[in-house]
Formats: sequence, structure tokens, C-alpha cells
Amino acid sequence: MRVWEQGGLAGPLTVTLPAGLKVSAAQPVTLRGETTGVALPISEGQLTLELKAYAPASHILR
Repeated sequence: MRVWEQGGLAGPLTVTLPAGLKVSAAQPVTLRGETTGVALPISEGQLTLELKAYAPASHILR
């Protein structure tokens, strides 16, 4: 999953995933898919992550 902040405002983003998607964590990765940081938990189909201004955030859902 990749999101990109385009408004110039850093801060938290909560993503609601489609019902029935069986995932429990989101592993941060670089744009090349290389693992970075600690996996974020997904609870009740929602994931909250911190976005930087004008920057992408990429995660592999597991």
C-alpha cells in the first residue's frame, strides 16, 4: 500500500481497509520495497500512520 501526502501538512493518517481483508500488520518499506522500521499493527481493519509533508509512505500489508 502506498499513500502520498500532497497538501504539505504532516500528521497522522488513519486508513480503513476493505472488509474481509485478512491482514494484521503493515511493514514500512522504501519505494524499492526494502524493509524499514517496525511493523505497524492493524486493528479492526484500521491502520494509523504518520505522514511527512509532501512525502510518500509505503507499507506491505501482512
